[in-house]
Amino acid sequence: MFHNKRKKQLYNVPLQEIQFICEQDGLPEKELKTKLTKTFIQDKGIQKAYLARVSYRCSDEYLVALCLSISSGNEVSRVKKVSKYFSSIFGQNQHLEVLFLDSELESCVSKVCTPFYEKRD
Repeated sequence: MFHNKRKKQLYNVPLQEIQFICEQDGLPEKELKTKLTKTFIQDKGIQKAYLARVSYRCSDEYLVALCLSISSGNEVSRVKKVSKYFSSIFGQNQHLEVLFLDSELESCVSKVCTPFYEKRD
């Protein structure tokens, strides 16, 4: 399930439409990952988090997606927190997709990207 900030809604994208390209990692992304990790440690429902470059098969556009493996909790409240941190670093005019992973999607993203956050028991 994706969250689209521009449309402010959750929507489903079929697995065959998503292509995971690589890990998104630079200096500002490292800052975002650090801030998010501190938040995720407090959120017991988040199992893993990835920051990946993705595309839809029907588009030439590349997007950055925060990919979350969760066990429980409210997706919308998580998106609001993530958006706050993302906007503080990249500005209001930039866009971040938020993807909630099922096991099949997690298998795909893990082939091109390592998680920047993993829940420790």
